[in-house]
Amino acid sequence: MEIENTKFVEDFKLKLKKKNYDSTTSITLDAANLFRELVKIKWWKDFKELLEKLRKIGNKLIKVDSLLFSTGNLIKRVITIYNKS
Repeated sequence: MEIENTKFVEDFKLKLKKKNYDSTTSITLDAANLFRELVKIKWWKDFKELLEKLRKIGNKLIKVDSLLFSTGNLIKRVITIYNKS
């Protein structure tokens, strides 16, 4: 099973689709926790592999609600941090 199809990713997508959140802050925190869980779920060969998975998942989340900018902004910040290091 691909990591982007795990239960907590699908649950998060459903939450976005139903707009079942209080504020963009809460959804951003949930997205950050989701990404943290993805980091912990598997031993990654390198950061680039992890970054590609985060991008894939982020793109799927953005497709669910393209007007919710907080998820996309979180992904962009992670990529920026990587590019600066």
